[in-house]
Amino acid sequence: MNYTQFRLSNGDEIVAQVVQEPEGEEINIVIRNAMMVIRTENLAEGFRYYSFRPWMSFQLNDEYMQLLNYSHIVGEAKPDKVLLDQYKRAINNEKDDPDRAEETDSDEIRNLRQMISNMRQAYENENDSDAGNVIPLFDRGKLH
Repeated sequence: MNYTQFRLSNGDEIVAQVVQEPEGEEINIVIRNAMMVIRTENLAEGFRYYSFRPWMSFQLNDEYMQLLNYSHIVGEAKPDKVLLDQYKRAINNEKDDPDRAEETDSDEIRNLRQMISNMRQAYENENDSDAGNVIPLFDRGKLH
């Protein structure tokens, strides 16, 4: 199967399975299971998150094809293995039972939050210049 990552002229970034390339005078690429890459930045935590959403509603079925106008493509690349693995998981989650996908997302989100918390704690411990010089002036367990 041929998967391609596209950057479109409107700024959208999608990953899709290419079924047929344009030939001769054709201007459309035939694709299916197109998922848009959504980027979210959390400046306070210093992290960038990526997720997938269907590019077109109700089109995630192997029998449904979409046409992508070749003149609206700014760039294309072969997706990285990590991106392709996440794309396939997103496709499976969208096609599966919503209750099951929600459970999977909850576990993944929980694990991601734990990993972020561990990284933040390690960073704070490593960069605390006062780590050995702090003199407690009051009991933090009591309200003053």
